[in-house]
Amino acid sequence: MKSLYIYLGLFLALCTACDDVVDIKLQDDAPKLVIEALINWEKGTAGNEQQIVLRESSSFFKEEVINATNATVSITHENGTVINFTEAADTPGIYQTSDFVPEIDATYTLSITYKNEEYTAVEKMIPVTPITDVSQRIEDIADEEIPVIAFTFDDPAEANNFYLVNYLPNFQERKSFGFGSDEFQNGNEIEIILSSEFTSTENEDEIREFASGDVIELKLFGISRQYHDYFEILTQQAEPNTGPFALAPAAAIGNCINVTNPENRPFGYFRLGEVDTEVYTYE
Repeated sequence: MKSLYIYLGLFLALCTACDDVVDIKLQDDAPKLVIEALINWEKGTAGNEQQIVLRESSSFFKEEVINATNATVSITHENGTVINFTEAADTPGIYQTSDFVPEIDATYTLSITYKNEEYTAVEKMIPVTPITDVSQRIEDIADEEIPVIAFTFDDPAEANNFYLVNYLPNFQERKSFGFGSDEFQNGNEIEIILSSEFTSTENEDEIREFASGDVIELKLFGISRQYHDYFEILTQQAEPNTGPFALAPAAAIGNCINVTNPENRPFGYFRLGEVDTEVYTYE
């Protein structure tokens, strides 16, 4: 069995003061459509209830979320079946359906019409192997004894597989993410070791680790190589390399395109995949 550590750090913004006032002119770009079309098929469920979130990007000077309302949204199965999404009456910008039919390895086409422009994306439904075991132990990490959670799964040998992991302790509001592939572990039992420090929900100044009684929701997603590479770029942008030989960050371009106006490309991604969930109580 081979182990893979996933380290999930805190993103800190550091501010410094200076005597001179610098006037920086920032371009107030026109808003773009942001597409969050993440179709997750939970193992053991019908997978018929799905939703897509649409919003507009805002400029540097604006903090409000702009919901993309009154769009026409659908997904077409490779057999020609069209699944229409309807905007929720009480949550603008969220489009829902209870008629989705998931099928592993089937190709789906996303279609969106918004403000007289048409957007599309094509992706396959990616399978995921089930989680086989969840356990806890103390690991010696950087000369410190750290409580960790470990879970295992059997990687299929017949293909190159890519995975997304997220987990949410009951004392944390935001999920933590990690991702990887079976490049050096193809066909093996893989162990994911989750080791991280969290900011307590009750006290933002308190940094805590796993403790007895904590309930942790673990999710393992099957993802495509393209989405893996896209997520890797997003991670690099969130944690920029600021050293003397740092490379300029690459643009995180998703798989959605604007058919009407190709230069006005949207942000976001259309992804479909199985997900396996385990809920673990730390002892």
